[in-house]
Amino acid sequence: MEMAGLVVSILGLFVAIWQLRAPERSRILWVGFAVVVLAGIAGFGYLVADDGDGEDRASSCRHPPIRTAAIEGTASFSNLTDNAAITDGLLNPLEGSTGGVADEIDVWVFTSPAGSDRFYMQSHRGTDPADRVDGDRFVSSVFVSGTADVALVLATPAASASLSATLGAWEEAGDFPGLGLDELPAGLKETDCVGGVHPV
Repeated sequence: MEMAGLVVSILGLFVAIWQLRAPERSRILWVGFAVVVLAGIAGFGYLVADDGDGEDRASSCRHPPIRTAAIEGTASFSNLTDNAAITDGLLNPLEGSTGGVADEIDVWVFTSPAGSDRFYMQSHRGTDPADRVDGDRFVSSVFVSGTADVALVLATPAASASLSATLGAWEEAGDFPGLGLDELPAGLKETDCVGGVHPV
């Protein structure tokens, strides 16, 4: 899609130059010129605005988007919003919906505390990802001890297994150091995020 926008933009530029050099400008040529240039502008705008996979994310989230793979589909929160106040820091169940996500893809909930560049996987059951139910919904939980971003991340089977193993190792050691952006496994794509979530 980005390539199409670029091609149309370049075509619009060439037509504009050609029209300026043409000795006579008929009405048909002017209409064609206008259509192509407008299409080129629109295509270029899409190219500039698109972040690589067509997903927009809440501007209140301060961490860089998690994207280590191109995964089809999206997931979004149903009962969590920006600046939500969570009683005792725990929201259980955390619910949401999915669209166009293959059956083998898991949904994970990540938190990223304010003032930190680390990510923490959340699980409502040991080291498991969210439960996908009824085909297009998921259920999990989230805990925050302070203000944090809460993100939804799609994971391939290999990435999901890596996250589960890492979370299990943390639990066994009784230490939860989190993962830096460069420590996340390949096979992840963040599709939704809410910022400013905090306990009360």
